[in-house]
Amino acid sequence: MTEKHLVTLTNATKRYSGRNVLDKVDLDLSKGETTVLTGPNGSGKSTLLRAIGGLTALTSGSRETRPARGSRLEVGYAPDHLPKLKLTGREYLGHMAAIGGMEPRAARERIETLLARMKLPAGSERLRMHDYSKGMLQKINLLQAMLREPELLLLDEPLGGLDGEAKAECERVLEEMRQSGATIVLASHEPVWSEKLADRRLAIANGRIVREERFAPQVRVRWRLVQCALPAGGALPSYGEPEGVMNSREERGQMRYWVDEDRSDALLQALLSAGASILAVRSGEGETEE
Repeated sequence: MTEKHLVTLTNATKRYSGRNVLDKVDLDLSKGETTVLTGPNGSGKSTLLRAIGGLTALTSGSRETRPARGSRLEVGYAPDHLPKLKLTGREYLGHMAAIGGMEPRAARERIETLLARMKLPAGSERLRMHDYSKGMLQKINLLQAMLREPELLLLDEPLGGLDGEAKAECERVLEEMRQSGATIVLASHEPVWSEKLADRRLAIANGRIVREERFAPQVRVRWRLVQCALPAGGALPSYGEPEGVMNSREERGQMRYWVDEDRSDALLQALLSAGASILAVRSGEGETEE
């Protein structure tokens, strides 16, 4: 096991009812890497996901870890579904934070940040989880896995039940975690993970890795610069964080906005509605310019 590897499985085998669900799997997961597991139902994807996290005992073989933070590897795990409990989502997340040993104040702040980020429907804070839709349950499932900002994040079919907006927000959150150095493993039928976020894809069949595909590094654009002329005799509204604006500056009758790429269309539409004339739009990455 090398310094760059967070988890290594060697000859990992798991037997259920006399059958090898995992069959002598060798796998290295590098720190900060995103891996997608694909394969038909029953191929062993979910079992491999749990074996990577140490959540299921191997029948034979070994699992080694090399945490970057402390002596214990912090693992976040979202199964393919949550039970419909008689708790509100906030109550459930609070219990999960307490079980994970989070300090109460830090837990409350983290929970509120995540709930706001995933935009649960208005009034959902009063509903019990047994009244949640599939999409709402899946959002809470994802949030409980992210609570402790894990070094290793394991997600089993994470997009199931999410609408387009929630899927996009989930992608943004995972990309942020990836950029911060988290190692992410997803079992998914959604090609978007391979196209946008993954470093590699592993095809699983009959408990074995039968094919590995690595993706070339992509330049991930972080922001767009929108330059516009102010309307005659008027001023533009102030745009803040909810619209994704990271920075803005006025000079000689013009405004320059640095905006999150995924939210730039909404800003452009708002500016045009306010009577501004768009002069230029260009893309960039990293820190916004001054």
